[in-house]
Order: sequence, then structure tokens, then C-alpha cells
Amino acid sequence: MSQNNSSLCLGVNIVAILIFSGVFIPGFLELYFKNETYIETNCTTTQIKYPISYDNDTYWGACSCGKRCVAYTPIISIYIKVHGNTTYLINTDYNKESYTFYRKKCKDGNKPGMISKYIQEANNTYMKYYNTTFECYFSEENQHACFGKTDILSDSFYWFVIIVLGTLVLCACCQACSKIRKM
Repeated sequence: MSQNNSSLCLGVNIVAILIFSGVFIPGFLELYFKNETYIETNCTTTQIKYPISYDNDTYWGACSCGKRCVAYTPIISIYIKVHGNTTYLINTDYNKESYTFYRKKCKDGNKPGMISKYIQEANNTYMKYYNTTFECYFSEENQHACFGKTDILSDSFYWFVIIVLGTLVLCACCQACSKIRKM
């Protein structure tokens, strides 16, 4: 009976590892190959669209400031040239969005003075990137630029360790159950 419980425990753990690997490995490989298409290069700012006042709502977007609370926050779009004359909108990550910076959540968004603060922050962003060349990552394949490259290996390693530890815990539980039943 004890041998059967141990075999069952081993079988359950092998199936669990195969299922987790079947889900984990394809996602990891997709992210890894997407990550590898981005090459570090120099980006030159060509245009920055940002709000300079609250009167024009073109560069303002709704943000959540809590339960049943909606405020507005700046939408900043930075356009760059990488090679040649083609202009691209740069994003903060791999997701192609229609903006560079935008807060979807703004906890203090409805407080007095926040609009002035947001306008000042938008102006500071403008001053930081106006007429500058900086390092960015560009994918010819995706025709997309972003500020940073994701560290796929450290993120994936973290999840892999969680899966392995979870499997070991399952195995330990099965072993403990088989020993209790044996008594």
C-alpha cells in the first residue's frame, strides 16, 4: 500500500510539472524571442505632445482616483527618429499604446492643485526630452520603440522557482500522507 501511495505521489508530481511546463515554457519562449527583437540604439526626439493648460482637453485622459471617482491626467506622447526619416511614438514598454506617459490611476487626482502639479510634471517631461538623443530599444520587426528592455530571464526564473517549490511541497505532502496511512 505504501509503495502505491509513493508511486501515486510521484505520478501526480510528474503530471503537475508537465502541466506547469506546458503553460510556462511557451509563454517564456514567446517573451524571450520578442525581447530579442529589440536592439539598443540612439533615439532622437522630434516632437512632444503634452498639455500646457487645462483649457484644451486634447492631451488629457480620464484616470481612476478611487471608487466612483474620475479625474484627469496628462497624456504625453514623445515621437522619435531612430534611423532615417521615419518617426515613431516611443512607449515605456513593449505594449504599443497611443501615448508615451499616462497615469491610469491617480489617487490624488481630485484634490485641489493637482491639475497645476500635473501640468508642471508634463512640462518637466517636455524639458527632459526636448531636442535630445537618448538610448532606447527599437524593433525593426515590430516597428516599435520603447525606453527599456524587459529582463525576461530574472522574471521567468522567479516563476520557475515558485513552480519547482510548489511541486516539492506537493511531494512532501504526499509523502507525509503515505507515512500517516502506513501507521
